[in-house]
Amino acid sequence: LGGVGKCEIPVGPDTYDELLRCVVRLSDDFLEQATPGLSEGIWHELEKRWNALQLQQIALINAKNILGAITVVYPHDAISLGKESAEAVAHITALLLRERKSQVDRIRLESRYMELTDLLPEAVFETNLDGNLTFANNSACSIFGYDRKDFLSELRLMDLVAAVDTDRMAEDSERIVRGKDIGPKEYLLRRKDGSKLPARVSSNVVIQNGQPVGLRGIIIDLSKSRRVEQEYAQLVAAIEQTAESIIITDSIARIIYVNPAFIKTTGIKAHSIIGNLLTLLTESEGEATEGKGYLEMWQTLRNGESWYGLFTNHHPDGSMYTLDATINPVRSSDGTITNYVAALRDVTYEKQLEERYRQSQKMEAVGRLAGGIAHDFNNLMTAISGYATVLDEGMVDTDRRRKDVKEILHAVDRATKLTGQLLTFSRKQVFKPTELNIHQILAKMDNLLRRLIGEDIALEYNLCSDLPHVYADSGQIEQVIMNLVVNARDAMPTGGKLLFRTRTVSNELGDLIHLIVEDTGTGIEDELLDQIFEPFFTTKRVGEGTGLGLSTVYGIVSQSGGSISVSSPKGGGAVFTVELPAATEPMSIHAETPERIEELSGTEAILLVEDESLVRNLAERVLTKKGYGVISAEHPEEAMRIVGSLTEPIDLLITDVVMPVMTGEELARSITDLHPTTKVLFMSGYTNKAISSRGMRDGSAPFLQKPFSPADLLQAVRGLLDKF
Repeated sequence: LGGVGKCEIPVGPDTYDELLRCVVRLSDDFLEQATPGLSEGIWHELEKRWNALQLQQIALINAKNILGAITVVYPHDAISLGKESAEAVAHITALLLRERKSQVDRIRLESRYMELTDLLPEAVFETNLDGNLTFANNSACSIFGYDRKDFLSELRLMDLVAAVDTDRMAEDSERIVRGKDIGPKEYLLRRKDGSKLPARVSSNVVIQNGQPVGLRGIIIDLSKSRRVEQEYAQLVAAIEQTAESIIITDSIARIIYVNPAFIKTTGIKAHSIIGNLLTLLTESEGEATEGKGYLEMWQTLRNGESWYGLFTNHHPDGSMYTLDATINPVRSSDGTITNYVAALRDVTYEKQLEERYRQSQKMEAVGRLAGGIAHDFNNLMTAISGYATVLDEGMVDTDRRRKDVKEILHAVDRATKLTGQLLTFSRKQVFKPTELNIHQILAKMDNLLRRLIGEDIALEYNLCSDLPHVYADSGQIEQVIMNLVVNARDAMPTGGKLLFRTRTVSNELGDLIHLIVEDTGTGIEDELLDQIFEPFFTTKRVGEGTGLGLSTVYGIVSQSGGSISVSSPKGGGAVFTVELPAATEPMSIHAETPERIEELSGTEAILLVEDESLVRNLAERVLTKKGYGVISAEHPEEAMRIVGSLTEPIDLLITDVVMPVMTGEELARSITDLHPTTKVLFMSGYTNKAISSRGMRDGSAPFLQKPFSPADLLQAVRGLLDKF
């Protein structure tokens, strides 16, 4: 073998007692190279015992494969093995070596198998046919909370299964043992501490010598994936159900997802926008609003920065919408931008409110201008009317110039109505309640209302008899009727019927009158009824209404001590019901008007405060002519000095409302604090909040509206002095 020959040496009587066997690779050289210390020791010991050594080498052959050699050592006088005995020993030794090599290989394989399975994050297990666990990797121990010893000595596979799934697991295991391929299955398993975990189990049968001996499988813990799935489902549900529009794009801004809110807000169907670029959200020229172009937006996003701005576009029906957008880049773990996500909030209504607010500011500015013009104009009209009246009174009936004076007075009357309209527009006209008949107001406005609604709308009345009067400002009640009629007309673009009804109702507080305005128009949606009287709220298209008409009606009715309600029957139409308290007794701050102006004289002391010299001089002249003691002041400071210098209190203070430095209301309060018996008469071309705070809204503060005639002034003065 390998160039080494076989030596035959005589074998002595103690051969078998002294036989030392040593397995070597092929030769003595290899033995000495592999274990030199052992071989030297052996040789030394044997030489000491036997004085001489004889060796016999026998080839170890199995199935024609040379496994190595066996060396038999003898003393010099021992009898060697015969050929057949040596071959038998070699054959048996070869079998033993092969079996041992198989065991070593199997142990190595099992060790390598265990090392490999311990690297897996999944649990790997084996069982016998009784279901006892015979193998488990580290992950199995970690997942279920057992150490390896307990895992392999005490547990059965069914001990790891929750009660709800034990029967199903047993049935599936039997099917696998019978050779059925059932694929991966999901079960609810149980840890050592009793907690449950969802898992996916893949198993197959273990075959040895053609017979099933157990199961081998892998268990994948689904707890983390289920949490991820749940979180993902919650995220998706949040995105799907949020009121904000969400868009997700790829890295080149191509849309890959839109949520339902986006579809509802824009009216764009998902299939028509998926795959398009974000430019679809912008105007036709591809520009985002607020001065930020699409290219600028895209450059910002590509730089990895967030972009904020507005998108403006049209709904499929042509109406405009505005979206407040925030777009953020989405990065992968290595920092690469993979997607963009846009959150868009519909700010169309806010933009409309802003526009209405700007419009209302314009209207307020125009109103201020109109009110200022009306105030100054009323002062001029007061002077013109007053002096024209003085001229008229000084002329004889045959004077031909009286006709000219009458024309002047007629023109003043028309100008007074014009300024009244300006003051109503600017909402600076004082609330002057008088006893009114609603039926008379409707009759007076009939022609105007018919021209307003047009020929395609029928105007009808169903008025009750003996309707009580109400206390209200006639001009404001006319405005209420006008606004309700305009609202009804706009709700009937193709024609219809407008009906006025009145009725009387009673409750524990007294009688009430109802003015009901019905139309056959488009009606009002139920969800809008609670908002219909809010300022700036309108159901009309942008630019077709200010949203102030019905809110003005609400304010006037409330100011008059009443209420208003609205209903919209199914099938269309709207019904507005104005409820006002019925008048119970006459209300007037004036004394009964004398038949002749000569009866309006007096001797009381009057302090007249007016910063407009034309009005002040006229009023002083008219009052002085009737016997009153008049002291005039141009401004409140002068008036206070005069009051401080008097030894007796004045009987009446006549003061303008709006004056520099100090208002008429502040002046009146200062004087009445000093002299409580002094009466006050306010006059102005319009009023302000200070007058309203003293009760002008309910008519308790005596007020003389400019322009006024000399007779109006005398009647107001005499009535106030005689009433209180």
